[in-house]
Amino acid sequence: MVCLFPANKDEKLPIVNDTDPAHRIGSAFLQKTLDCLLSHIAILTEDGTIVAVNASWNRFATSNGLVEQFCGRRANYLRSCDQATGEYSAEAS
Repeated sequence: MVCLFPANKDEKLPIVNDTDPAHRIGSAFLQKTLDCLLSHIAILTEDGTIVAVNASWNRFATSNGLVEQFCGRRANYLRSCDQATGEYSAEAS
């Protein structure tokens, strides 16, 4: 189960539950909808953990040699930005 955490950290909003067919359909619809968008999209939890990305995000990551462990699902995007090095690293943090 993947959860998004609203302002109240005690309240969890499940968005994917592999044991429920209705949630699987909802998850597939969400992914297809995200993949239709041209912008690079990543959905994060409050702490910066990536819970979903779209096809544009994945294409950008692949074409720029980025490793999934730093910019894919379950990675902490905010931590990755803070640890970035290189010519444009100041823009990342």
